[in-house]
Amino acid sequence: MDWQAIQRGDPARLVVETEARANPFWPMPGALEAVGRLRQAGYVLGIVSNAQFYTPSLFPALFGRRAEELGFNPKRIFYSYAHGMAKPSVRFFQLAQHAPVQCHIAAAQTLHLGNDMLHDIWPAPQIGFRAVLFADDGRTLRLRTDQSQLQNLRPDVAVSSLTELAHWLTSPP
Repeated sequence: MDWQAIQRGDPARLVVETEARANPFWPMPGALEAVGRLRQAGYVLGIVSNAQFYTPSLFPALFGRRAEELGFNPKRIFYSYAHGMAKPSVRFFQLAQHAPVQCHIAAAQTLHLGNDMLHDIWPAPQIGFRAVLFADDGRTLRLRTDQSQLQNLRPDVAVSSLTELAHWLTSPP
């Protein structure tokens, strides 16, 4: 713990340091390659995240570039702390649905990738998005089998890696 941060009155650093120790951050394997492949294939990339104030800083810390520099459309980045709402709020997903971009993207053409059945897979189809369950190594997967509203819910597809997702989306049928 950085006790000097407390003494200096630097609560932001204290929060980030505490969170990093309790929930270490790490990039998913293949993340940069998958994002690059999707961007090159012409996909519009966005983020809908239950994020903290420091989340935008994680991109340069982990990847050496901001999310926008990696190819995420800045008009399609929605962090919960900035909008005062969080997943699984359907209203939060509607922000992404109605975000202005250079081209029209129908809800049915939008995929939401997430690791949480309640926070990601349940709200996405409520507004017409397709839902992709990211079932990586199980460290972050949240099936929430105890939630009654999820009993008959199935994602459109499940992937076990970001490389698999990029290959699935960019390879000819």
